[in-house]
Amino acid sequence: MNKMNSFIKVVVIFLLLNVFGCSNKVALYSSEVKYSLPSPPSANETLLYLFREDTIVGGAIGLTFVADDTVVATLSHGTFSYVNLPADKPYEIVAVMNENFADPKYHFRLDPEPGGNAYVMWSNALGLRGFGVSAIDEGYAEKIIKEYGYRKLKIKGEKIGVSYNEYFDKLVTKDSSIPVIDNEKIIRNRPLYDASEEQ
Repeated sequence: MNKMNSFIKVVVIFLLLNVFGCSNKVALYSSEVKYSLPSPPSANETLLYLFREDTIVGGAIGLTFVADDTVVATLSHGTFSYVNLPADKPYEIVAVMNENFADPKYHFRLDPEPGGNAYVMWSNALGLRGFGVSAIDEGYAEKIIKEYGYRKLKIKGEKIGVSYNEYFDKLVTKDSSIPVIDNEKIIRNRPLYDASEEQ
C-alpha cells in the first residue's frame, strides 16, 4: 500500500511540475492575437507555419522555434505562428524547450519551397504524433489552424548568435569545430531579458 501511495505521489508531482509549475516565458516573447490569413509568399520566399501540439503535459513550459539563427515563434500548447523565410537555403528548424538553446536535439531540416507553404509541428512524448519536430501535411494544418490560437512574436528577427545549420552540418560530418553554444550568453542577450530574475 505504501508503495502504491508513493507511486501516486510521484505521478501527481510530475503532473504538477509539467502542467502548472514550469517556467513559462511564452507571454514575455509573444502575444495571442486574432489570426488573419497572410499574403501568399513571393517567388523567393517560403511561408512557414509552426505548430505546438495541443497536449496538456508539459504545456506550461515555453517552446521557442529557431530557424537557423533566428527566433521565429514562441508557443504555448495548442497554438501556432507563421513566418516568411528567404527560399535561398535549407533551414534547421529547432524547437527549444524552456530557453535551453544549448540542447538543440529536437530539430527538422526544412528544404526551401520557393513561393510555397511549409508546415512543421512540435509534438511531445504523450501527444498523438510521437515526439519531436516533424512536417505535417497541408490538410491537417488547415484543420488545426481553425482550432488553435495564433501567437505573434513581440520582436521579429531576433538573432541568437549561433547557427544551427552550421551546428548540425558539422555534427553530421563529425567536424571537430562544432560551434559551442553558450546558453547563458544567448539568454542574457535576448532583447526582453529581465536581469531581476537572477536576484
